[in-house]
Amino acid sequence: MINWPDEIKFVKNKYSKWYNSLIQKAQQRETLSGYKENHHIVPRSLGGSNDNSNIVSLTAREHYIAHALLWKMNFEGKYGHKMVFALAVFINKVRTSKVKKNFDYAVNSRIYESFRKHQAEISKITNTGKGNPFYEKTHSEAARKVIGEKSKLKEFKKGPEHPMWGRSPSPEARAKSSASMKEKWKDPEWKKNQMAKYQLARQRPEVIANRKAATDARRGVKRDPAAVEKTAAKKRGKKEHEIYSSEAILKRKEALKNRVLSEKGREKIKEAGRKRKGVPKKKKLCPKCGGMFAGNMLARYHGDNCDALERNKKSNELKKPRKGAALGKTWFNNGQIETYKFECPVGFTKGRLKKKPNSENG
Repeated sequence: MINWPDEIKFVKNKYSKWYNSLIQKAQQRETLSGYKENHHIVPRSLGGSNDNSNIVSLTAREHYIAHALLWKMNFEGKYGHKMVFALAVFINKVRTSKVKKNFDYAVNSRIYESFRKHQAEISKITNTGKGNPFYEKTHSEAARKVIGEKSKLKEFKKGPEHPMWGRSPSPEARAKSSASMKEKWKDPEWKKNQMAKYQLARQRPEVIANRKAATDARRGVKRDPAAVEKTAAKKRGKKEHEIYSSEAILKRKEALKNRVLSEKGREKIKEAGRKRKGVPKKKKLCPKCGGMFAGNMLARYHGDNCDALERNKKSNELKKPRKGAALGKTWFNNGQIETYKFECPVGFTKGRLKKKPNSENG
């Protein structure tokens, strides 16, 4: 009978019975010839000791089976996790060619699949949040420099040799990645760090050279009309605040306010202005009101946003003569009071009362 520590709890199932039988058989055996391995009956990670009474000799196959049974006994909490990692040692020994020992046990496909699934679940628990050994830790500046230098020396696979060559992520993977990045960008601290890294990267000489080369390659090359239309369609009919965030608008205004143009840049702007001077803008027909307008006016106030007909209708309504006070009425008085009527009342004569002189003025 195995004496398990009091705090160790597990499911008493067929696997626990088989484990007891395996240990009893090994203890009753007189000698074991050939290759053998020592096994802690109560594993050290579960509180077992190094005493001879807790150690038994097993064949390599029996040793693997013993740890497979310990895994299947479903120990509670962290003890179950430890049995998963203990069995992982055996799985990895089978799979590696670096271990120069005579392991004659094998892992069948069903056990391997079941174990790997369980191990993945345990890893999620133990390596997430506070369970991660690197939780709330950061690399020192010296360590970062070492990592950076090593990554520069790496030769990354390119072209057909790259594992993702000719492949693209599934829509589900893209959606998951997009949602994850959106959540990250909502964190102000993370966003601040990313923008700082981005600005540093832009100042590197090789990045500046690549950016200049890309700009030169595009200069003078007309963009694909379909791509131009796709970009314009996203902005067409929208105000600035509908396209950009308030933060982006403010940032752009500040950048324009504080920018300093080089002499070459100023000359380019002047030259472009001279070329446009006296050249009428191309006008297009508005399908709603039938007017001819330049591109910027057409995009903002006409087309789908055209309300010219409605504005003309309102203007015409305002121009119509009003029915009421100034149409057909006349002043009448009876010497004491005056009234503004369409017809003369009885006892009244046409005209207004004469104003009495002000006594103060004589």
